[in-house]
Amino acid sequence: LMSVSISSVVQFEKMGARDVFGLLAVLHSYAVRLAVERATDDEIASLRRAAERAGAVERIAQGAEELREFHHTLSAISHHPLLAALCRAIVDIQLGLAASHASERAGSRKAVAGSLQGMRMDVVEAVEARDAERAVAMVDAYHGRTLDLLGAAARS
Repeated sequence: LMSVSISSVVQFEKMGARDVFGLLAVLHSYAVRLAVERATDDEIASLRRAAERAGAVERIAQGAEELREFHHTLSAISHHPLLAALCRAIVDIQLGLAASHASERAGSRKAVAGSLQGMRMDVVEAVEARDAERAVAMVDAYHGRTLDLLGAAARS
């Protein structure tokens, strides 16, 4: 129900990718701060595995699923059920918006999601180091770069 409600707001209020990604960045900043404090070592290892899988795929559909798993894992290890549910719903919307901005051309997936792999790993490493400030900075940089790349993909 929450996902449908959020999707309806995005659609009927004609919210763009920047609005959705901006909100997700704020939520992920909070989630990563909590993950640094609350996640177990095993949960952080699962975040690393999800990030590595997201960087290892070539097909867009599979890449979207692996990105979804990375983002869902990030919010889940915050141990904040409402935050995780909000993040899951918005990630699903975000991936839909990203798919509408990126074509099925072979280079599109790499140009957007693939080029962010290093930044995803930076987030993981900051969480592993239990460095909340760095983790938040990495999440903010990741989301900012995502918007830059989607804007560039939409213009080309």
